[in-house]
Amino acid sequence: MEPAQHQESPDPATVPRNVAFLLAAVCLALALLGSTFAADSRELEADIDALESDLAASNALVVSKDDELENMSVQVEIMQQRIESAERPAEQIVEDAVAALELDYAERASELERRLAEVQEREAAVNLKDGSAMITVHAWELCSPEGMQGISEDGRPMVCSSVQCDGDKSDPAAWRLANC
Repeated sequence: MEPAQHQESPDPATVPRNVAFLLAAVCLALALLGSTFAADSRELEADIDALESDLAASNALVVSKDDELENMSVQVEIMQQRIESAERPAEQIVEDAVAALELDYAERASELERRLAEVQEREAAVNLKDGSAMITVHAWELCSPEGMQGISEDGRPMVCSSVQCDGDKSDPAAWRLANC
């Protein structure tokens, strides 16, 4: 059996200093995490506000187009009543007009659905909880903090920077192409 080795105990004078150093390091790390979280939260709130504004504008556009369609329907009914007393070719004119209005409405509805899908995609990008997810940004919009990365609506990598592609400095920082 080997003799037990004696382990030296730490110097009592250095223990408080070591504990104080560790506490200071932990406090510094917590402060850095807190400031990063606050900046990310402010940016997410701004993105959510912008999306809510876009959604409200899209909803207003849908209501406006529905009102316009209702007015067109009333006009078509009036035209149909006038034609009932006229000759047969006029009925064909009304049918053609109704078909044209229906086609126009379908095209407008398709455009509104496309815009709504864009808004929903941007909203989904903001709502992702994963910190590694890229956010969708618009070129030349102001941003913070510098160095943050995003992606444009057409898929190009973007970076938040106060240095323009030609090397000129601008203040404040804005979204720019990452590989200019």
